[in-house]
Amino acid sequence: MSLEVDIRKKFKGFELHNAFSAGTETLGLLGASGCGKSLTMRSIAGIERPDSGKIVVNGTVFFDRAPGKKPKVDLTPQQRKTALLFQNYMLFPNLTVAQNVAAGIGKDVSAADRDAAVAYAHKWAYFRNPAYYDFQEIGGDCTNFASQCLYAGSGVMN
Repeated sequence: MSLEVDIRKKFKGFELHNAFSAGTETLGLLGASGCGKSLTMRSIAGIERPDSGKIVVNGTVFFDRAPGKKPKVDLTPQQRKTALLFQNYMLFPNLTVAQNVAAGIGKDVSAADRDAAVAYAHKWAYFRNPAYYDFQEIGGDCTNFASQCLYAGSGVMN
């Protein structure tokens, strides 16, 4: 996976300017609380829109916007097929385990592939009750479950 990021986002009292690139090596974002790590990840995933800059993943331009201009490119999160595991899991508490898995899969995926993705996530969770609504019941495996949801429906995982 290759990644090129050069983005700016201005807030009251804070301006993010992140510029980095990576090839096939493992990349980690390190920094103090509030320095923009999560903002950068949300921008790559398409959940947050930078004020300007460019994001390119595996040769595909996800975002391209000159300062003060409208974006030339601004793919939706669904078009980016990028998954983001939030720090607080962000599972849908009103959905069952199976429904949470299916929620991360694009509408362009066939019913057979959707079923296969749900089955994949159940491989590790099946001995628990996949009809749970209360994610407290899956305890410490909540992060593992969320990662399976993301893997099932994405091309890139953050």
